[in-house]
Amino acid sequence: MEYSTDGTNWIRLGAVGSGTNWYDNATRQAWQLSNSKWHVSSYDIPVTTTRVKFRIVMKSDAGTNFEGVGVDDIHIFDKASIYAGADITSGLAQNVSGSNWIDFNVGGNRVVSINPNGQNLGNTM
Repeated sequence: MEYSTDGTNWIRLGAVGSGTNWYDNATRQAWQLSNSKWHVSSYDIPVTTTRVKFRIVMKSDAGTNFEGVGVDDIHIFDKASIYAGADITSGLAQNVSGSNWIDFNVGGNRVVSINPNGQNLGNTM
């Protein structure tokens, strides 16, 4: 992941051991290992300018075969503490309706947020 404030010069965002689930290859400072489930990765944006661009940089070679990449739900928002505990196998439910973001938290840490876009989703798990 890289960012730019001028659209010309690009800077790698973060490093292994920083953020939440940020990069898993210390040599390349990149994601490389395969995860068997969706997970949150987050990093504080290090700039306060009014304009910032992001790009995902991908590299490959003929000698390595992995399943691919999945990117979903990229959000930029005010910082919230991200839940990093054990899998929540018992479920986490609450009523979801309206046009605002509804946050699902455990112990003050964010698990997920849903914006129902004006719909009444009822008790959502």
